[in-house]
Amino acid sequence: MEVEPTHDTELWFSDGSIVLQAERTLFRVYAGILSQASPVFKHMLSIRKPQSTSEAEVYEGCPLVVMYGDSADDMHVFLQALHDSSLSFFDVHSLSLHDAHQIASILRLSTKYDVAHLRRRAVETLQKWYPNTLSSYISISSSSTPREDFPRHVLVANIASEANATILLPAALLFCCATASSRLLYDGIYVSGVHYDLRSENKRALFIGRPLLTHQARTNTQSFLFRHYSQEHSNCKTPSRCEEFCEFCASIYDIKGDPWMNPLERLNWKAILSACCQPCVLNWESKNKKGTEELWETLPSLFDLPEWTVLEQRFRDSVGPELATGLLAVTSASTLTA
Repeated sequence: MEVEPTHDTELWFSDGSIVLQAERTLFRVYAGILSQASPVFKHMLSIRKPQSTSEAEVYEGCPLVVMYGDSADDMHVFLQALHDSSLSFFDVHSLSLHDAHQIASILRLSTKYDVAHLRRRAVETLQKWYPNTLSSYISISSSSTPREDFPRHVLVANIASEANATILLPAALLFCCATASSRLLYDGIYVSGVHYDLRSENKRALFIGRPLLTHQARTNTQSFLFRHYSQEHSNCKTPSRCEEFCEFCASIYDIKGDPWMNPLERLNWKAILSACCQPCVLNWESKNKKGTEELWETLPSLFDLPEWTVLEQRFRDSVGPELATGLLAVTSASTLTA
């Protein structure tokens, strides 16, 4: 027996002028708000032809529109955001998996229905955690639970691909690499019954980019662990101690089952200085900084994506020029958690 549609308790306004149905959930909202915010809704509602009472799609006296392809959960969040003038959905200080789901829902449907201001705010919010500048990336605090953050990174990478918000992809894919094994990247992970699995194009990008990132770590940003710089620099004060430190660190990576190394990992230079001489550490830190800056510029290409300037232009084209410049310059607060 077919289940009767049910009212959404939060989005059923007694004076609403239109009923939307997503899956088996009904939303009674205001046609004027939909038309004002979305040219897609405006066109859709303008072409509805009058029908006889017996043929008309009505529900409790209101026009009924079935939203094919939209989930009830996505529609609920999207309509709440449309009817919330304060845009409180975007006031998040720590991007939990729940927050990411809500923002992804808004980004998905604001893209589909061309609601420009919601799309802009959704991308702006996600950029705080998935930035396109090295300075913003550095300002994001390291996560204390990287494995638990993996589903969020998968979710953001997937919505970035789906909603043509590719400016988010390089950072999202980097975080996926850094928080999961190769097997997990391929198989995905279940959390509370939900399967977080990368889209096929994102899996392709990761399996191209992950080995290249590891190569960059070993030959560029952290190459001092695999080369005996203490022998190359006459300023080294403790050659045996510095070399022993490098050999020990290199051996940890060499014996791992998963050879992954994060070339953008933030190293604890104070701790390294406690184990090695100052001239070597200053030299390594300088090389690491230079290598990191060079790597960031080429990060999209390692995932077989267009370069940053192309991604930024696509972003401008998709959100409009009036806010694009500000969004691209988003600087994360130091309290944010990756």
